Amino acid sequence: MNRLTVTMLAVAAASGVAAADTIDLAYLGTGQGRNVRVTLDGNSQNVHAGQLRHGATNGVGNGVELAGQALVTYCADINQLVSSSSTTYELVSVSLLPSPSSETTPTGMGSIRAAAIQSVYAYANDVLGGQHSDLGTSDAFATAFQLVIWELVYDYDGTAGSIDLTSGAFHASRTNGSSLWGDVLTHANDLFLNGVGYNLNAMSVVGLRSGTRQDQLVEMNVPIIPTPTAAALGLVGLGGLAARRRR
Repeated sequence: MNRLTVTMLAVAAASGVAAADTIDLAYLGTGQGRNVRVTLDGNSQNVHAGQLRHGATNGVGNGVELAGQALVTYCADINQLVSSSSTTYELVSVSLLPSPSSETTPTGMGSIRAAAIQSVYAYANDVLGGQHSDLGTSDAFATAFQLVIWELVYDYDGTAGSIDLTSGAFHASRTNGSSLWGDVLTHANDLFLNGVGYNLNAMSVVGLRSGTRQDQLVEMNVPIIPTPTAAALGLVGLGGLAARRRR
């Protein structure tokens, strides 16, 4: 094997999945969740916060695992829209989303935020029985799960003080501008307090990236580069989070 081949393989490994890993997605509609008003970088819009359903076809490489399924996904990209027309997505490391990037994620969310998202998914699976992917889950839980993902994508810096759904680059409210529902906040607090640092070596989530459509998160068995450990992320003080969040 020559030096050029070795270099190309190293580049592919660094992205978490091979460049040829793709899947075609077509938006089928929403699952559980609620409409909310979200603000990112000063721009506000009303959106569905919760489960999204996509039909998956034409998998290539690791994308074969998803082909033929009706997927439950969560959004990692507020600035773009889904489409009912089939769109080809790349399977990439979560750290590379969103694409195109926002002011707060100029080169993707990075490893710290990606590790926190992987951990929240692991907590939801191991402790909460996989409620996030169950189409029979409550609207409140699905809404909270999506809001937690957006908060981690756009605001989280590895410290508890950076987590707040009412302030920062990203924040949210009901569509009429009033405070979020109590049941949503209860679920969100649990995911923040107990999920963010639950298992920072989890790797079940893969990013689905498109330059023209909304990036998604989905769970599957694709090996990706391990994310930093809790010590490397400096995850401290999460126990005091509840006192700082809205009541």
